[in-house]
Amino acid sequence: MLDPADEPSTLVFGADTWLHVVTKTVGLVQLSAMPSDEALYSLSLLDPNCTTTNNTVSQLAENNLICTMDPFTTRLEQGTAAFQTLNNQSNAISVFNDGPDSTIAYLGWSSRERNDTHDFTATTFGMHTTCRPISQACGLGRTSNNTFAFDCSDGTFAGNVTIAATLPQGYFIDFNASQLSQGGVKNPFDYAVASLFQTSANPVTDIANDPDIVIYPGDFLAVILTCRVTLLDIEYDLVEGNVTRLTSTPSNTSVANVFEPALENTAFGWSSISNALQIASVVAEDAQDLANQFATAYSKVALSIGAGSMVRTPATAAQERSTVLVAKVPKAPLFLLVIINLALVVMGFVLAFMAARTSQEAHEVQSRFTIAGIVANMFEGEKAGRPADAVERLFGEYWEGSKTSRVGVDRSSKGGYVFRIVDKELDSIAYHGRD
Repeated sequence: MLDPADEPSTLVFGADTWLHVVTKTVGLVQLSAMPSDEALYSLSLLDPNCTTTNNTVSQLAENNLICTMDPFTTRLEQGTAAFQTLNNQSNAISVFNDGPDSTIAYLGWSSRERNDTHDFTATTFGMHTTCRPISQACGLGRTSNNTFAFDCSDGTFAGNVTIAATLPQGYFIDFNASQLSQGGVKNPFDYAVASLFQTSANPVTDIANDPDIVIYPGDFLAVILTCRVTLLDIEYDLVEGNVTRLTSTPSNTSVANVFEPALENTAFGWSSISNALQIASVVAEDAQDLANQFATAYSKVALSIGAGSMVRTPATAAQERSTVLVAKVPKAPLFLLVIINLALVVMGFVLAFMAARTSQEAHEVQSRFTIAGIVANMFEGEKAGRPADAVERLFGEYWEGSKTSRVGVDRSSKGGYVFRIVDKELDSIAYHGRD
């Protein structure tokens, strides 16, 4: 229903009724299918073998296979692309979490290079991380100035955490951080991290009273988190720039080991992980809220490491949107106008049918009311009184063959002007006017 205040407005006349129709220019979207080579919005691993072998560090070296990390030098493959993606500076691949479930992060083609008129269904890889605080279970406590000690699993994940040192972290095959991954994991896998911040607890929250948060006077806050990380095969629909559907299934072990060994054996993303923990500690309501906020941030950091190992592949389905401008009018006045016009058409057929059934005399009388009939009556005299079933029979030319006359204007005896008939040969003038 349109707002009567919409502009511009148009007056439409029909069947003796003025209808005030408010019109509005709107865009009509037309859809057309796209060829697959123009819709490269899916992402796959560059080497197909990276999704079929176990991909532990030892097996990567044995098969001389490089997926994300060189197993011999532990250097990232295409590290520049990974760091550009991590810092949101890549024109190729970005990490998103804009689907219906914002806790799922996924790799996608950067919006900087994506055509805004394209809608598509694409496949890619994603990650879902859930974290929980275990500071109390790990016996986290202060041992000296700026130093906090912990032991989560009889020495497997234990040590000291300080402001200056790198984050104590590790990858495990269980949620209790009791057994290290040793260069290869299953999907899902587990990750643990301990952190100390020189920051005060948020005074408007109750985080300082949480038993899994260790606070020391002097603006120090310490916490230990353990996280379960699941690699996902993702399929999503993007329509008009928005993700309208996203489905996920756990990836196989080979995909998990494309990401995990590189995360475990390089320092990739450590500063980003530390920043994510510190930001969460400032705004979180409690330890679990801190863990939840860190979980999504970790997924985005961890997925970035695989950006250099991805290649663009055709979308599952794609369409292109084009917009044409059309006029929008209210339905009721438009339909009324159409009905009235159709009624006039029907009335025309009815009158034509009735005219066809009338007598010959009616046709002759009708012909004398035409302009030609009036002219014949004025200038043909008694000849125009002959029976005539057609207008041309009212004129002498029809009966007398080639003889014709012309009508002219001449001055009358009373000083005015009258019509006169002038023979074609102009040798005589017959007066047919009236003074």
